[in-house]
Amino acid sequence: MTAQRFHLEPGMMTDVERHRASIAALPSDLEGLAPTVQGLLVHEAWAHAYGFAPPPERKREVSVRPAAQMLDEILELDSAPLQKPRPVERRMLGNCRDFTTLTCALLKQNGIPARAP
Repeated sequence: MTAQRFHLEPGMMTDVERHRASIAALPSDLEGLAPTVQGLLVHEAWAHAYGFAPPPERKREVSVRPAAQMLDEILELDSAPLQKPRPVERRMLGNCRDFTTLTCALLKQNGIPARAP
């Protein structure tokens, strides 16, 4: 298997096939996906900068790792189409890893090889 093919295939953390319908209208390139993902997640260490103090029960979201489960959480917090940015309090709490994993998963779903550095 070539390196390009390897980075195109979703793995256990980046397989979002079950959300195919929900992600169909999302941008298909990095330039469009980056702001989209930023509208779905908020970094746990930066939530306060947006005026959001997450309640203790929301802290568990940071431990969600597979992209498909992230999308489950995101849609549970706000069932609006994924291309619509959420208010900060309805974004999933995450960290740097989560932004990377979700972006890689969406790129791979669009046929663009991707990996976390």
